[in-house]
Amino acid sequence: MSLKRLSLVLPLVLSMFTALAQSGSVARFDRLLNNASYQEAAELGEAILADSKEREHWYYVSSKIGDAQYYLGNIPQSLKYYLRALDYDEIYLSENLSLLEETHSYIGFCYRELGLDKRAENWFRKALQYAIQLNDSTEIAICYYNIGTVILSQGKLDASMEMLQKAYEIDLIRNDTSAIGFDLKMMGNAHMKLGQPAKAIDYFQQSIHFLEQSSGNMNSLGVRYSLVSKAFAELGQLDSATKYSVLAMDEYTRANDSLNLAGQWIDLAGIFQNKGDYAKALEWSQKAKEYFAAMDAGNQLIAVNQVLVQSYLSTGQFDKALILIQSNKELAVNLGLLPELKRTYELQAQVFEMTGKYEQAITAFKKSMALEDSIDQQRTKLMVEEMSVRYQVDKAENENELLRLENEIAQAEVDKKDTFIQTLFIVGLLVLLGTGTVAYLLVLRNRLKADKLQAEINELRVRIKGVLEFQPEQVGIAKEQINGFLNESLSDREFEVLNLALSNKTNTEIADTVCLSVNTVKYHLKNIYAKLGVSDRKEALKYVFQISSN
Repeated sequence: MSLKRLSLVLPLVLSMFTALAQSGSVARFDRLLNNASYQEAAELGEAILADSKEREHWYYVSSKIGDAQYYLGNIPQSLKYYLRALDYDEIYLSENLSLLEETHSYIGFCYRELGLDKRAENWFRKALQYAIQLNDSTEIAICYYNIGTVILSQGKLDASMEMLQKAYEIDLIRNDTSAIGFDLKMMGNAHMKLGQPAKAIDYFQQSIHFLEQSSGNMNSLGVRYSLVSKAFAELGQLDSATKYSVLAMDEYTRANDSLNLAGQWIDLAGIFQNKGDYAKALEWSQKAKEYFAAMDAGNQLIAVNQVLVQSYLSTGQFDKALILIQSNKELAVNLGLLPELKRTYELQAQVFEMTGKYEQAITAFKKSMALEDSIDQQRTKLMVEEMSVRYQVDKAENENELLRLENEIAQAEVDKKDTFIQTLFIVGLLVLLGTGTVAYLLVLRNRLKADKLQAEINELRVRIKGVLEFQPEQVGIAKEQINGFLNESLSDREFEVLNLALSNKTNTEIADTVCLSVNTVKYHLKNIYAKLGVSDRKEALKYVFQISSN
């Protein structure tokens, strides 16, 4: 072959191998996902996204990295990649409403997993708009169902019922018996939250009817029978509650679901306890205790022990009750369950009082009360952790916005080069005509556009840096800012005590810090809570966080 021919063929061969290598990396990415090698898939996906030649695969790869991170349990990272997927290939996505609807739903799922139900609702509503444009009744019903679930979590019960009813009506027309069953089950849950167990029973029973018509899944039937049992128990109709509890146990047995079966034993023991049939209550709770003891399931053991304690107290077996209470104390301490430990001390105080051991009852009661500050600290810690999750989400959103703007900058640079070439040609013509004004304006316009985008990026970088440097324990706020929301302003001393209270310090630690007595600190906290319109530290932290978010 001549050198001339080789020079013509070689570029074609190289481009073919490059294309094969690129498509091969995406195929390997798919294989890793299919084999559940999610960490490796995420790392390979990052490499693909870093390759500008793989732009046509960016949306797909970003979305699938989101899937991988979701399965790895890293929800903030999953959210980050789903958001990034929306920014790639905007023209392609705008012509593919199905992909847009799907990705918006995935983002909604992430927010729901993170407990950010309001944000989840917003994304589910956007997905609904695309589903309506697609005229896809299945997706429309799913969107209504998703919106209904997150609205229910926000406590908006009437609005939730409206959304779930819409999903139900669409699924009814589609004759999708499985989906109808889920709609009815969720509407039953909504009525339970409304304190309407009779209406909930009707929905749960209809849900069972439709489930039996579709898959007849034994585990799902067991769950729904259990829900009906709880609703009847709420109404005080204990014979009906017993009947459906037994039906639930039968389904769990058929499904070989021993965990839910043992949980149902606890529920049945509680029903017999309320009936006054203490022998059967002891029988079923003891059976559950043996199962969970073998499983070394501490939380469930505490629950079943509490049922057993009530049965022993009802039958006057105080020594056995105290043994179980001591067992629960040890379990609660080992698991770090402070509210359960407090409840255990309260039960112990109750038993000592019933047996005339008043001094020991007072000691147990004091120990229960002493846990109050620790429980408040634990609640505060949980709220700070929730705030940290919100900041992680904000960080992911800001990083995604930064990436989008950087892509715009890159595109602006390309446009500027193209404009420059066009400008040279125009200038040549304009020189012939005696003016270069138009060319100057074109260059100036692009320069201003690039400068504006760069300014936005710099601002976002500052915001992200602020998020990254966030210290969860620093939950304070400027006195002037918080007083702006109050009818009666906080004094300097009250503001100082409030910040210390929100930083996990106990009343004693606050007193030492500000050189006051504990009683004076409690007096200040009482005044502070009154001015804020709250009843405890948890609500105060929530109030301050809401102000700081505005």
